[in-house]
Amino acid sequence: MHLRAINKNGCPPNIFFLEYRIRYLVYSGVFELKGIPKSMHHYSVKLRKKPL
Repeated sequence: MHLRAINKNGCPPNIFFLEYRIRYLVYSGVFELKGIPKSMHHYSVKLRKKPL
């Protein structure tokens, strides 16, 4: 599934910032990761049911 997001300036978001933020939330326990955290193409995330 491809997501099309637009920030406040009407530009697409910075993909590096999105990947950084997703990894931060995974390591913080907000998301669960399935796969290898090599790049965004190698894993999927879902919201953790019960935060740590």
